[in-house]
Amino acid sequence: MIDNLYYSRSNQIILPVDKIIDKLGRTFQTIRLSLLPVCNFQCIYCKVENEYSKTKIQKPEYFIDIIKKINKYIYIKKIHLTGGEPTLYPYLEEIVFALKSLGIPEVSITSNGTLLLKQLTNLKKAGLDSINLSLDALDNAILKKMGTKKSLEFYQTLIDEILKLNIPLKINSTIIRGYNENQILPLLEYAGKRNIPIRFLEYMKMGIDDKTHKKRFYSCKEILNQIQKYYKIYELTREKHSTAYYWITDTNYQFGIIANHSKPFCMDCDRLRIDSSGKIYGCITQDIGIPINPSDSDIQIQNKLKKALENKQLIFNGSNNKMHYIGG
Repeated sequence: MIDNLYYSRSNQIILPVDKIIDKLGRTFQTIRLSLLPVCNFQCIYCKVENEYSKTKIQKPEYFIDIIKKINKYIYIKKIHLTGGEPTLYPYLEEIVFALKSLGIPEVSITSNGTLLLKQLTNLKKAGLDSINLSLDALDNAILKKMGTKKSLEFYQTLIDEILKLNIPLKINSTIIRGYNENQILPLLEYAGKRNIPIRFLEYMKMGIDDKTHKKRFYSCKEILNQIQKYYKIYELTREKHSTAYYWITDTNYQFGIIANHSKPFCMDCDRLRIDSSGKIYGCITQDIGIPINPSDSDIQIQNKLKKALENKQLIFNGSNNKMHYIGG
């Protein structure tokens, strides 16, 4: 019986694992927490109307209470802070510290980087474990076309500072046909020479029509074909629950591709998404979230987690939600 139980970090026995698990063996272990639905960029793949002044900003205690409730029934191994742009959240250091104080093994952030430079030292002190940095080109004209508001020189300085502080870093590059597909090789070589893992992302059909998506979609196969023209590549064993499939080149450059459309990872996805208003989503395709309230009873929390798990799909076919509402 002991093997069929989760243990809290205080070693208290909590809910049997078979209570919140589906027929494929999927449960929740990773949480993507969207701290706010606004951004200071206008990226072509995730256009956001900047309505910061109209957005209700929740205090860290609000999210921590929800996490505590959920953590009674699932073992949370990682919390990934997203947005919108999470560095716009005024209590970012406080929530990182609070999450680490709960005993969450890994707390990470995905950011466009613009406000990150001045926050790096304090975030590391608060316990931040890793950073995913969005960088879609190594050419200032293309960065501007993509909707980025900072220069390549800024990103080079930021990356140098992250590496100096020994904060584990990954680069995320979303590839859009007609915009930055010619940046795949430069980005691979830039990251590879610095020993930084890079992930190329397929353009996801989130809150956009089929015509626009088909016009701009650049597939996993096309990305690999580009790289294979110049390098021999070897596929690595995919880790369970990983969003990316990884390869390594004959020059020892490691890269991944997050191919939600071409090569989805739905079969063992362990992600639970929480938006900035406290609604949970068991799958990124789920259009309507399930409200979680700190005042919910234990049985209500269990039932809502089970309902969210039932929304997990076997394949990603797009969503009516916009990316910035549930953090990708």
